[in-house]
Amino acid sequence: MSLIYDGGKIMEVSGAVEPVLPRGRRCDQYTPNFCDKTTWYQDSLRVENETMVDFGDHKNFVLTIPCYIADLKSGKLFGENEWVGTFGEVVKVDGSTQTRNSPETTDGDYSIDCTSGEVSFNSALVGTEVVTMSYSKVRTSLHKIRAPEGQTLRIGYVEVQMTKDVGLKDSLMFQMWGLADVFAPGQLPEGTMIPISGVETYKTFHDFICDAEKAYPLIPKLTGSGDSWRHSQDEIILMRFDYTTRAATDIISAYGMEIRVWLENDISYDGNYAVGTFYGVREDS
Repeated sequence: MSLIYDGGKIMEVSGAVEPVLPRGRRCDQYTPNFCDKTTWYQDSLRVENETMVDFGDHKNFVLTIPCYIADLKSGKLFGENEWVGTFGEVVKVDGSTQTRNSPETTDGDYSIDCTSGEVSFNSALVGTEVVTMSYSKVRTSLHKIRAPEGQTLRIGYVEVQMTKDVGLKDSLMFQMWGLADVFAPGQLPEGTMIPISGVETYKTFHDFICDAEKAYPLIPKLTGSGDSWRHSQDEIILMRFDYTTRAATDIISAYGMEIRVWLENDISYDGNYAVGTFYGVREDS
């Protein structure tokens, strides 16, 4: 007997056992780090060419109103290079684009504190220059999992990864949304998004454990030499939530469908790392 995956179900076929992969191409998506507001890029507000204020030493410059800004240049998120062109900061001196230092180095022109937006140049400027920054101002933790345009995203399972030092300070919310045109035709203005499922709420760590199908042994922290920012400094807890048999898994772009994940009050968790990975494949709709 062989098992064949066919559009979200497993079919039994007599004969030799042959592994058959799902149709479509891999399309995994990742939430921000709910411990770190500087990774909450998706619901951010883009600000273009704001003139920064000289702190007085011609080396440190601040925003008029300090704020968290999206950080997509420090290796905090997997696949961040895909989004840096849209959400990353751009610092200019008299219109000339500057290069940000790589983490833990001074190999560029400046470093930045993304919890406030303060920029520190490696060397002091003359003092007559105009320093500007375009950046993405963090607003909420809301993150949306969507299918690529014109395609369907089939979620197989979700994994939650948390470093052992995480301290929960808010409830994590999970809900499916879609276009009212499709799910409540004629009842709301065209293009209105509405919830199409109830909200799943994870108030405690026990809620995560109760809802997960699997949990894995702790992943140890890395202890070797090298660049510390590339390492995991804590043991990691890994939990798996399987959606192949127990839930609707198709997210259809033509229906405006999306999974929304957010912290109820946008209070970040304590600790270093809390991320969800949505594993799936995409197909033409």
